[in-house]
Amino acid sequence: MDYLYYCMNKKIRCAIVGIGGHGETHLQYIGKAEDAGLCTLNAAVVRPADNLDHIIKQWRLIERGVVIFNSFNDLILEGSDLFDLVILPVGIGFHAEYSCKAMRAGKHVLCEKPPAATIQEVDSMSQWSEASGKVCAIGFPQMSSDLIIEAKLKVCEGIIGEVKKISNFGIWKRDKQYFSRNGWAGKITSQGRWILDGTINNPFAHQIMASLFLASAEQGRSARPREVTAELYHGNDIESEDTSCIRIKTDSGATIFGAATQCGPKDHYPEIEIVGTKGTIGIVIGKYAKIRVNNSVETIHARNDERTNMYANIFNAINGVHPIQCPVSITKNFTLTVNGAFESSAFVNNIPAEYRAMHSPYGSAVPEEAFTAVHDIESIISRAFKERLLFSEAGVAWARPSQKFMINDDYSFFRFHAHDKATVRKKQYKGVVYA
Repeated sequence: MDYLYYCMNKKIRCAIVGIGGHGETHLQYIGKAEDAGLCTLNAAVVRPADNLDHIIKQWRLIERGVVIFNSFNDLILEGSDLFDLVILPVGIGFHAEYSCKAMRAGKHVLCEKPPAATIQEVDSMSQWSEASGKVCAIGFPQMSSDLIIEAKLKVCEGIIGEVKKISNFGIWKRDKQYFSRNGWAGKITSQGRWILDGTINNPFAHQIMASLFLASAEQGRSARPREVTAELYHGNDIESEDTSCIRIKTDSGATIFGAATQCGPKDHYPEIEIVGTKGTIGIVIGKYAKIRVNNSVETIHARNDERTNMYANIFNAINGVHPIQCPVSITKNFTLTVNGAFESSAFVNNIPAEYRAMHSPYGSAVPEEAFTAVHDIESIISRAFKERLLFSEAGVAWARPSQKFMINDDYSFFRFHAHDKATVRKKQYKGVVYA
């Protein structure tokens, strides 16, 4: 379905908080929706200290009549009459605070993924959405992609039988500039706020969220994690993780496995494989899906841009035409998984220097373009994905096992005690200090 053609005529008045970084991506899609007559951009928050006059000029914000505010609080207090929907491409630590304040002010919200770092924050966002009656959408574009929507339909119709196993993987190459792009990149906490930035809660969060969604045979629902075992590592000089593997046992009976790294020699298209009792679905994100049942193979190609679909779906939901594809309520199980992963791993373990190397692309003399690559990481993740093994189970030299973490019904507050003690307690494994 191309959501773009199902929107009602009522234009949604938008405000955006932050136009630098990922905010520019949102400006692009807001502009596309404006051209389609679906919305207008009426307000933007641009902090003077960010010095983004060039972006204001590039996107002709002043000429288009966009009112510029210096802070989020100014927008809510002084510009409330200008917009219906606020878009929040802001730091992870501010997702819950800004979303809740906006809903208290009677505004709909599109919050960039992840919903927040902790389950207590996501619960607060869900409660305010329910109490206010306002849409609180989370920016997981894959949830609005043709491929995920079609795969979910096949699962709900029982085409591949009962889902038993789901695997996903992702391999990216990320340089020093990526990890220094803002004050919270690669952090567990920043400015007294939980961040948990890393593969599972940021770049490859899409695959985990989609896997939880596809593990449930009910439309509008994701599977709840009951048991999480995760190994978290970093090859870069960061606080949080850039390489991970995770096993999730869910209430639907499906087991989800994921492996990801930002220490690859090159980028790979992420993949998801769903194994049912009657068949399988293999998805190459953004490209195609193959449904295999008995001896037949059906191939579905991605038709529409998933972020265009996401925006159109949100406008439809505000207009009462379609249900929201990724409301904050459905992402609670994702955040439970992330919190369970950190609880399970207890520490983010360093990948020792002998198992990684720093590379400068094409002989570049620009230090920011240098990147860390873990030796043989493509083969390690490929095997882990195919055999559904944690790195320690696969005998990876630098891997160390972690403990299963049970997520009971009453788990509602993330603390991650190990982080509080990290400066005074170290764990040593095979002669290597892990912190």
